[in-house]
Amino acid sequence: MLGTQEDLVSLSSSFSKMLKRGFGKGPETCYTVLRGNRLFVYVRSFMTPAEEVLVKNNEIVLVARFRSAVIDSLSELLLEEASKGLSMNFDSLSNDWNYHTNSGIMVMELKDSLDYEDSTNNRLKENVLQLFQSVGSQMHKMPHDLKIVKFTHNICAIEVSSVMFPLAFLLYDNGNIDLLISHSLYIKNEYMKQKQLFEEAFNRSIEELFITWDFNHNKSYFIFGFERIYA
Repeated sequence: MLGTQEDLVSLSSSFSKMLKRGFGKGPETCYTVLRGNRLFVYVRSFMTPAEEVLVKNNEIVLVARFRSAVIDSLSELLLEEASKGLSMNFDSLSNDWNYHTNSGIMVMELKDSLDYEDSTNNRLKENVLQLFQSVGSQMHKMPHDLKIVKFTHNICAIEVSSVMFPLAFLLYDNGNIDLLISHSLYIKNEYMKQKQLFEEAFNRSIEELFITWDFNHNKSYFIFGFERIYA
């Protein structure tokens, strides 16, 4: 059997050690969940002392650039570890980190796998996706495809395909990371301004929002966290 709970616990431990080697400090909590063709890695209390100082001084773009650079340097190793630990072939990793809650998420996807969509109440799903399109229409392209890929009492993960403007790809190709980070923070802030509307749609209290960007596959994940981020 692939991806047993024992495998996932072992993988969580391995990820914690790898993050510690990369940053000099590991997270207090690292928890992995396999859902369909995606591996979700939840991280709590990850900030290093240097990051805490930068956040205190409101240098969010600088601290995000630092973390992004380290994660990029670790990405191949993280994917290899996941592939080996679960006997699967993961080939993409996207991530996001919320410094005000000291929590983060990494999303890994299997290579050449059948897509997976969570079975969700159709009416709730329709309301959430309509609201998402309405709110997002002012900030990014209308997505080519939109689906809920994970929905539990703790999170809702929405996969959004072909949502990035050509300018974003140009910035990415030219290494203009600061502008991409600033734009992502702006989008997250604008969505959170509509927090009450999303809470009404979900009928749950929203604690935080993660937005990961996968430029290689032209998709992103909007992950709403309810109360606790564990699934």
